[in-house]
Amino acid sequence: MSQPKESALVAQALQSILEKSGQNCVTLPWADVYAIADRKHWTDKAHEETRYELHDRGITIGYGKHFVIVAKDEDFAPLKGASA
Repeated sequence: MSQPKESALVAQALQSILEKSGQNCVTLPWADVYAIADRKHWTDKAHEETRYELHDRGITIGYGKHFVIVAKDEDFAPLKGASA
């Protein structure tokens, strides 16, 4: 495995996956995220830097135990009656 990719390149790749899917959100197993980033481990620094890069692109990211969710930062599935 080569040098880990910079967070801007990882964010660009994740944005591309989301856009190509045509969906409002996608889930990726951690193995795919590691491959995209050329990493064996995902550090706290990588979490934050990628989150900030995606935020600037109008995308949010959530890190789970087994999967990562990448979603448009939009109200694409509002819950009726939950807010005024």
